[in-house]
Amino acid sequence: MQAGRVIDTNSSFQKIKLLLDEEHEVCKHTTNDPNLRKSIDRLKRDFNYKIYRNICACGLGERQHFSYEKDWASGY
Repeated sequence: MQAGRVIDTNSSFQKIKLLLDEEHEVCKHTTNDPNLRKSIDRLKRDFNYKIYRNICACGLGERQHFSYEKDWASGY
């Protein structure tokens, strides 16, 4: 019998993954993660996630930036 996987919510990568799995749109300001793009790249490369990049409308930054959302129709 295999024990359930524990998600380390202290890990910024795991937080990003969890938010995307729960169909949230994330950006560097809403996650407060300066390494967001690295996490997105890792999810695409290592976990085969299909993630869309959009121009973010959160209003939290002075400059234009991107937000990311997982393709809800994908099986991952």
